[in-house]
Amino acid sequence: MSTYSLFILKPGFINRYEELQNILKDNDIVIKKEKKLVLPLKKIENHYAEHKGKSFYNGLVDYMTKGDVKGICKFDPTVIVMEVASNRIESEESFIARTRALVKNVIRPKFVLKKEDFKNLTTEDFEELTKTANVLHASDSPESASREIENLF
Repeated sequence: MSTYSLFILKPGFINRYEELQNILKDNDIVIKKEKKLVLPLKKIENHYAEHKGKSFYNGLVDYMTKGDVKGICKFDPTVIVMEVASNRIESEESFIARTRALVKNVIRPKFVLKKEDFKNLTTEDFEELTKTANVLHASDSPESASREIENLF
């Protein structure tokens, strides 16, 4: 039985894709489908619909689509969308929990934005950027994975 999730390598991190692939491989996760693109506004709005009205929603949508987040000029909004699957036999719930833990505990800390790479930003603007500009989106449930994969593939 195959189990699936959706990962989105977010803007500004495309140059770390090979490193991410190695982390996934080391954790028995394979990329089944992928595409590199700039996500259309409607797809991002649909993707993050459950967060509409939350304080970070507008900044996140801007970050993912426009590339003109507060304080940054010409930030490349290109992403890599990946449908990922387990090389292990495990339940959907187990796979989603495992991938979410990997993203939270390994990938995001390893790929964290560094203030020294954004010298043109004030501390306030950099802190605002870090609310939405983490490296990777990962589905939070089997249902979300299914909906997100259908939306983006």
